[in-house]
Amino acid sequence: MCQMRKSRILNPGYIYVLALEESRYYIGETGDLKRRLREHLTGLYYDMKKRKWVPGGSVVTRRYKPLRLHGLYRPDMNFRGFQELVAESEDLSKLESLLRKERTATETDIAVQYMKIYGQTHVRGARWCSIEKPPKMETIEKVEESRPLCKCGIPAERIVPNSGKDKWVCGCHLVHDLFGSELYPSTRGLLLPLGDHLSISVSLTCESGKGVEPKRFLPENKEVPE
Repeated sequence: MCQMRKSRILNPGYIYVLALEESRYYIGETGDLKRRLREHLTGLYYDMKKRKWVPGGSVVTRRYKPLRLHGLYRPDMNFRGFQELVAESEDLSKLESLLRKERTATETDIAVQYMKIYGQTHVRGARWCSIEKPPKMETIEKVEESRPLCKCGIPAERIVPNSGKDKWVCGCHLVHDLFGSELYPSTRGLLLPLGDHLSISVSLTCESGKGVEPKRFLPENKEVPE
């Protein structure tokens, strides 16, 4: 088995939130964050089969320019159990399919929560990518919210510190945790380099910070999911 490919699968990937022009948001999922962000910023994707550049990113980000990486999340899954599954399995295609399914489910959940916060006309992502047809509110209401909200108002991210007890942090924290040493300041705020002199602004970690206990982290009218 190709160990390099297997190690790549061990990365569960990301669900990302882009803040766009005109107060709009786009939610997507990817196994390669920097590559996907480059596609959104340039509007291009290199098709290996056709061996040429073709329109990339999404129809949404080609119309509304991405301004910053607003939030970053991991797929909802038992990652330790998934690591064990990867170590024991020889069927890489099945593993990749499973991982993509987990990312898509989390992407849908986060997209719905953003729609409830900012309105369905200003948020696109998951299976709702048509610019002209906003999602129906009755469809959105059917999806139950599984994440508490940070004090700054965006869905939180679950982390598992060394103690093994889950904690919730701001949804913009993960990008700082993963790429903190790469971020550099400018007049636009903190920037994440994407290569080829291309970068994107990232949201600052909110005052809730890292490792805040759920009772302090959540608004009074929210409950911590089991």
